[in-house]
Amino acid sequence: MKILVYRISSIGDIVLTTPVVRCLRKQLQNAEIHYLTRKKYSDILKNNPDIDKLHLIEKSPLEIVAELKMEKFDYFIDLHRNIRSKRLNWVLHTKYSTFPKLNFRKWLLTKFKINRLPNIHIVDRYFRAVAPLGVRNDYQGLGIFVPKSTTIIPIDLPEKYIAFAIGGTFATKRYPVDLIIEFAQQSPLKLVLLGGDSEKEAAETIVQASPLNTVNACGRLSLLQSAEVIQNADV
Repeated sequence: MKILVYRISSIGDIVLTTPVVRCLRKQLQNAEIHYLTRKKYSDILKNNPDIDKLHLIEKSPLEIVAELKMEKFDYFIDLHRNIRSKRLNWVLHTKYSTFPKLNFRKWLLTKFKINRLPNIHIVDRYFRAVAPLGVRNDYQGLGIFVPKSTTIIPIDLPEKYIAFAIGGTFATKRYPVDLIIEFAQQSPLKLVLLGGDSEKEAAETIVQASPLNTVNACGRLSLLQSAEVIQNADV
């Protein structure tokens, strides 16, 4: 069986799909697993032994639709569930499954602070997409694979630390700076602040408020280096 897994953004969400990929590999005999994502996130997945082939795009899957049609997939697992993925499913015309995205309930929470979200982790919601194939969560954690050849981390890391990703595509997905400062000042471990160039200013504000308990790594690490920092963190 040839399977296409689809998730094109963002870093954290893609990492959270890796248990699904692992369980597909372990629980489906002779499955050939392909993964479609954006080129800028390819480092997260390119060393994953559970993926047979990566399909990379800049923005839209229609950029490589001819390539995808030639693969003749048996199953399309949509872990993004947006207009682009629905359009791609229509083009590929294969068996399809997705997960409950709960956009309206998330909107109620962020807009009106009305919480109607079920107490189910997003990873378990992703597994709803592979339930028709008989695949179940093995609860063995995330799959982050960092090669030994990764460039040396260009910052001095504490012996024990908390990896804290302070960025987010949307404001509702970002932890407020004042609360990060409060947490840093009370934390028994140092915080290593992770993010891109757009998070530098916020990170500097946090470090200025709590200089003895924070390390600013924002804009200084590649994706794989950030993954290695997360992998070696105590929390």
